Amino acid sequence: MPRKKDNKEEKIQQALNAYAADSTLSVRKLADLYGIPKTTLHNRISAKTLPAKQAHETQQVLSAAEEAAIGTWIKK
Repeated sequence: MPRKKDNKEEKIQQALNAYAADSTLSVRKLADLYGIPKTTLHNRISAKTLPAKQAHETQQVLSAAEEAAIGTWIKK
């Protein structure tokens, strides 16, 4: 079962993709359509914020590459 944050990030990415495909759509309309806060979408479009996974990567014990390597090793 996907975590709530992953689902929220998915919605944000879908809204960003929709905005990239048609930038004439308003941020407010996209936010309402995808059920995410308008300010969150606006900040992502203007590159003021990063996804949580990227923003806090320096605070994590393992980097994304190390996590992937461990995941691959475990699946063997």
